[in-house]
Amino acid sequence: MKLSVLQENLLKDLASSVRVVGNKPQIPVLSHVLLRAGKSGLEVQATNLELGWRGWVGASVEEEGEITVPVKTLFELVGNLGTGKMELCADGPLLKLVSSGVKASVNGSVAEEFPVLPSYEQEEAIILKSNVIKNLIEKSVFATAG
Repeated sequence: MKLSVLQENLLKDLASSVRVVGNKPQIPVLSHVLLRAGKSGLEVQATNLELGWRGWVGASVEEEGEITVPVKTLFELVGNLGTGKMELCADGPLLKLVSSGVKASVNGSVAEEFPVLPSYEQEEAIILKSNVIKNLIEKSVFATAG
């Protein structure tokens, strides 16, 4: 995997990923984020097996590939780099980052260990009139009274 991406764009998706990952997951790979470089850019995935998150970052992909790395480590590292273009390169289980004269590397693992997130196809929308929703809320609001 080899690509170029804007630091601020990657940082936004990593911030969302950090919120999904738990503090002390039972399975070590659940503390990781999956980075998958493809034709349409960089896909970022995180999960705690109850909640999954998937985002896309615009990137110039030179070589497709995927890797998982600890999301909190990567988030802090990318956050401390200056804004602008940065390069990511996966060499086996090692992710190398280069940005404005700063070089860093993060130990990761192979992407095959990361849980597969379900994919959903867009279904037909359901249209409800506002008075129907209001009526349903009025009938159920008593259950929230404490």
